[in-house]
Amino acid sequence: MFNFKNVCYKAFAICLTGAVALSSTGCKIGFGGKKKGNSNIKVENGGAFKIDEEVGDGIAMVVEDSTVAYANGYFLFDVYSTDDATAGNTLYVYNVEDDELNSYEVPDYYERFQPTKDGNVYAVNYDYTKNNPPIELISLDSKGEVKQKVESKDFFKEKKNNNISDLRVDGDGNCYVLGDSEIVKLNDKFKRESSIKFKDSVDGIGFDNDDNLICSMYDPEEGTSSVYECDFKKGEIGESVAEFDGYGWYASTISKGFDDYVFTMACENGIYGFKEDGSNEILLHFLNSNIDSSGNNLIKVIDKENSIAVLNNGSEEEPLNQICKLVKIPDKEFAKKEVITFGSPNIDYSVKTSIVEFNKQSDKYRVEIVDYEGDNPIDTFKTEITAGNIPDIIDTSALSSKSLVSKNLLEDLTPYFDKDKDVKKDDILDAVIRACSIDDKIYTVSPGFNISSLVTSTDRTDADHWTYDEFLDMVDGLKKDEVAYNYNTKFTYFNAFVLNNVDEFIDFEKGKCNFDSETFKRLLEFCNSGSQDVAGGEENDDGNDKIVKKRFKNDLYLSIGFQGNPSYICLYDQMFKGKANYIGYPSDKCSGTYMMLSSSFSMYSKSAVKDGAWELLKYFLSREYQGKSLDSYLIPTRKDNFEDYCKQFTTTEKYTDEWGHKVVPASGMDSAAMFEGEIKPLTEDQIDIFRDLVDKSTLATISFYNDKLSTILSEELEAYYNGDKSVDNVCDSIQNRVTTYINESK
Repeated sequence: MFNFKNVCYKAFAICLTGAVALSSTGCKIGFGGKKKGNSNIKVENGGAFKIDEEVGDGIAMVVEDSTVAYANGYFLFDVYSTDDATAGNTLYVYNVEDDELNSYEVPDYYERFQPTKDGNVYAVNYDYTKNNPPIELISLDSKGEVKQKVESKDFFKEKKNNNISDLRVDGDGNCYVLGDSEIVKLNDKFKRESSIKFKDSVDGIGFDNDDNLICSMYDPEEGTSSVYECDFKKGEIGESVAEFDGYGWYASTISKGFDDYVFTMACENGIYGFKEDGSNEILLHFLNSNIDSSGNNLIKVIDKENSIAVLNNGSEEEPLNQICKLVKIPDKEFAKKEVITFGSPNIDYSVKTSIVEFNKQSDKYRVEIVDYEGDNPIDTFKTEITAGNIPDIIDTSALSSKSLVSKNLLEDLTPYFDKDKDVKKDDILDAVIRACSIDDKIYTVSPGFNISSLVTSTDRTDADHWTYDEFLDMVDGLKKDEVAYNYNTKFTYFNAFVLNNVDEFIDFEKGKCNFDSETFKRLLEFCNSGSQDVAGGEENDDGNDKIVKKRFKNDLYLSIGFQGNPSYICLYDQMFKGKANYIGYPSDKCSGTYMMLSSSFSMYSKSAVKDGAWELLKYFLSREYQGKSLDSYLIPTRKDNFEDYCKQFTTTEKYTDEWGHKVVPASGMDSAAMFEGEIKPLTEDQIDIFRDLVDKSTLATISFYNDKLSTILSEELEAYYNGDKSVDNVCDSIQNRVTTYINESK
């Protein structure tokens, strides 16, 4: 059965390219229960730390963040080289109290390192260089030599399930090993002493402030997770220590508490301490401490005033990791900067990282992120905006800028561009300015974007644009198996030919729409000709492979969606035998080449810190920011950075740009829609095709983020695609319901 909601959310994932997922360590879990903690805690002046002392020299290698551990007075982590794959790894073990740093080389198949009180290290050995290697628990001395070892099958009762998911070491040298179905306690001689069997998944283990083992478990019936005591005397999971509500907690970061904190645990915001009554308090806030939140496992809280961390003071390409002692910043010192609030329902990793850098550089302002976590953060975000709880900077990626402008909630940024010495309107691509403007006033800014267009052969048409009716007339003249668009499903058709510009059928100002037009009916009939999606939105790859290969053989391939990376122009030239026509999607009002902003930010019209808000907005538009953020799949919005971006696809010689990126000429094989071809540096004519596509692109509307409109389309289209309504009936129904909705919303 066709599920429209799955289509919408999957379409959004495809359309809004360039977003970066948050990379983090451990299991990310959502909790719920009677004693609730919440990762969505708005922190004003809490948990701010700064670097007090750097230990040793920087380490120009990559930290294996899953190996970072702090226990028994030792802080350790594993690093590896990106330049020499055969160099092996190095383990650093730092004695915090004695201020002594030791290091030695270890094989890259050692993992799950945990320090003992005498400076030795327990680890898991899985030597993948051997055939059917055993999983071993090993003990390493201060030189990295193996002193004792035992195979996991010798201490796990279920011999078939001998995987070691995690381990912890207490002050007596006892080792607690987490397996697939039991937690085993071994003494310092690696002899089994006791165990706890469990049925549900254990996400992570750690110690409380009395050195008792605790664990995080998921309850599939309740859909919640909790931290429990581990009772080895009874051989069972004990009472709940804390139950949680919200998302973004990392089970692998459970650590021993101190003072009146039973244990500590990290989430996306920072590291929290949990008390006996289940309540929690912020101990270290990542953003307030100018720390990248992706490194939640790289920082360990020692007490309320001190923390230890390994921080990258270099870059992603050339890391320089430094062991740092952190101390808490007094509240009076922390409160000196003016606060700029930044609101986003789904803030991504790159934006968080950028805000951290902005806070480091600014002597006057500090950005505080307002998260809207939960089951439906977009709804929460919209509700808060409607209620008047509006941040200084609004992430408008999931909102209608037109609606916000009509309510006088967004600041016109044109005067700020006019008077600013660093960033001018002329610095930004014309197409981006158009996409960010309403009635010739600029209301949003964006650091990057992508484009989507349609490519066909000049043998089909040599026109530079087609209307919906012209496109549908051409489709009607073809046999069913001659129509091809990447994947021929209802989902891909609807996404490409309707969703990108559904607002073309709506006039919000006049309160009218034309979903009952013959053109829209024909468009829905065309979408309905696609195959039924498999499993609520997954395409049938095997079936499409056969269809596409047949069309290539018969030279019948109609079109392919162009998405972003200019290198694909090489493929399209080969695919269409030098006759590629970048005509765009059918449209009655625009070019049919759509722009998708990676993110868009606006200023609240009644912000009390407008000068500070503009400083942050223009930071995203600076040449340095967009230069350092160079990405082949995300197009920069500045004209000069755009030319740098194009250069990497035309160069015939390798070079290092001014930001340190190492660029090599395009080469190798790639594929698009089952066609495989050679990637080469683009010619000037080819890169000019890309420039032209960008220049004529218009903003994709992605209107399903309008909840009510999404609901209407969801209900009506699902009924039509499932055969419960005729095309006339469904179009009349959509017409009536959407017309009523847009007039009621005025």
